[in-house]
Amino acid sequence: MNDASAGSASTASPALRVLAGVVVAVVLGETAAALALALTGDSPPGSILRGFAAVNLAICLSFGTCGAVLAWFRPRHPVGWLLALSGCAQGLTGVAGVALAVGSADQWSEPALRLFATLFSWGWPWSMGLGFFLALLLFPDGQLPGKRWRPVAVTVAGVGILFVLRMGLDPTSSNFDGAHPLPHWGAVSAFDRAAGLWAVIDLLNAASLLVVLASLVVRFRRGNDRTRRQLLWVVFAVLIVALLAIPVVLLRFGSTWLLLVFVLVPASILVAILRHNLLDIRLVVARTVAWALMSGILVAAYLLVVAVLGRSFAAGGSAVVAAGVVALGLNPLRLRSQRLVDRLLYGDRRDPVRVLRRVGPALGSADDLTSLADAIAQSLHLPYVSLRSDGRELATVGSPPSILHGVPLPVGPDRKGELVVGVRRGDGRFRGADLDVLRLLAAPVAVAVHATLLAEELQQSRSRVVSARDDERRRLRRDLHDGLGPVLTGVGFKADAARNYVRTQPDEAIELLTDLRAETAAALEDVRRLVYDLRPPILDDVGLLEALRRLAERSGRRPDGLPLNITLDLPDSVPPLPAGVETATYRIAAEALTNVVRHSHASRATVRMTVDTSLHLSILNEQQAPGPPWTAGVGLSSMQERAAELGGVLSAGPVAHGGAVSVTLPLDHASSA
Repeated sequence: MNDASAGSASTASPALRVLAGVVVAVVLGETAAALALALTGDSPPGSILRGFAAVNLAICLSFGTCGAVLAWFRPRHPVGWLLALSGCAQGLTGVAGVALAVGSADQWSEPALRLFATLFSWGWPWSMGLGFFLALLLFPDGQLPGKRWRPVAVTVAGVGILFVLRMGLDPTSSNFDGAHPLPHWGAVSAFDRAAGLWAVIDLLNAASLLVVLASLVVRFRRGNDRTRRQLLWVVFAVLIVALLAIPVVLLRFGSTWLLLVFVLVPASILVAILRHNLLDIRLVVARTVAWALMSGILVAAYLLVVAVLGRSFAAGGSAVVAAGVVALGLNPLRLRSQRLVDRLLYGDRRDPVRVLRRVGPALGSADDLTSLADAIAQSLHLPYVSLRSDGRELATVGSPPSILHGVPLPVGPDRKGELVVGVRRGDGRFRGADLDVLRLLAAPVAVAVHATLLAEELQQSRSRVVSARDDERRRLRRDLHDGLGPVLTGVGFKADAARNYVRTQPDEAIELLTDLRAETAAALEDVRRLVYDLRPPILDDVGLLEALRRLAERSGRRPDGLPLNITLDLPDSVPPLPAGVETATYRIAAEALTNVVRHSHASRATVRMTVDTSLHLSILNEQQAPGPPWTAGVGLSSMQERAAELGGVLSAGPVAHGGAVSVTLPLDHASSA
């Protein structure tokens, strides 16, 4: 059993375990008593077998033992106890059937025969009319599908009790083989007078069965992958029962031994609750349903062709022609039915075009990728879908099963993307059709993931730009308020004082005016500094190209006295550039050259710039060997943010013989911004 089963068994009270053991003892005792009666009596074995005794005992053993095992491992699960009690009730009918056959042959006393006839009539309806229906209604979690189903459960229970009364009051219900005319206790002699009432109860009982089956359909539609897999076990058993047992019960067609298929139902319930992952039940159901549909279509087609051609051919000739026609049409029908069932259980894995059609709208609207992951899960009936990049989950749908499968996504040279999907429980692994569809989805999903990552980066860049702009505004406000503001205030005070002293104390006035001149010069210097921080004035004075040349001249003087030869590779002229591009180009070049002077031992550096639809700037320093990996500091982060603000791309780091900073700034993006 699985871990949960073991845990439930370990917490079960001894009294419940003893009760489950008692159930097993009862059904085994009923079976042993029936065998003992059959072996000691004079009744021929044929009469016992014709009396449904063997079938009832088999159902008794299956319901009782499966229910007891389920009650042992799930002591608080009502389905196990309902199956166990149903098995005990069914066993009463089995023992009574053998006893009636033996007692009639051995001429037992009338009270004894009446007793066993009563057990026969009142035993099995509790199982098949009440306990079994309630067990299916509470399957698989022991609870109703919802609060609104409580009146339905009460109604099903009430109809079940009426069905028990209907069978118990029928004087002929114990005369199963026509050899036991003696009525049982509780039978009503005027039973036939209320035939309409009994017919209504039979219809209500059939309606209860339909309601119970409808509850399973509701659970399947609302349930998760685990619930659906559990339901498929019961669906598989009920499907076999419907194919083999219903014709015997309703149409009186076929051998009564076919009723033994009822033992599959409690066995499937037991496996579904305790070990629903025992095997790939989806595949089994798919093949079974496809086989049933194909067989039904084959038989119907054969009979139709025989009926149509029978008028024109001899009997043998029409049969031969019908067989040929059906044989030609069999394979297409088989393929079509198989695809239909496969789609119900596995989604559209065999129809990649349909998968792309369903996933396509999510590709265009996948802002957070969740809708895309959900579309993939729905189209392929997967329990879990996750979109990841560099180990980070971008979107997740469902709960991860024990087995996962990853599909690489080509989201870019610097990133590793992955589409992680959960293997359907019970499958063990993905097969060819699933793998083909997942590989086909990899390319469009990678595009969506890449677009989402770019959008995130853009949003982060915008947030950094807004934050930097706010920081810049706060810095300007602080500098103006704390620096220039007090200076100008002091200038005003000293100007007033100098005006007052100019006639009476001219020396003091001259001293004040001298201080006033110095403070005014300092204020002007602060203004120049603030203006330079906003946009270097040299750009407006001499232009970008000349500003870069003067920057190279200043940067060629190293504080340690080592020579640094800076070569400029600039165009003769450039078209009018957006102010933001000029400022960013100058600032990035200044920061890059400053890093060369401070942090490298290069003797040569090259500044190269070209302009087409974008501005391309590179600063390379040459030394004997590449330096250590660069650590992102304030300067490097500042350069990257300036490039990102204009929609550009910047790369920086060591190269074969030195280091390089390269940036590309799109001109159309900057002008539109």
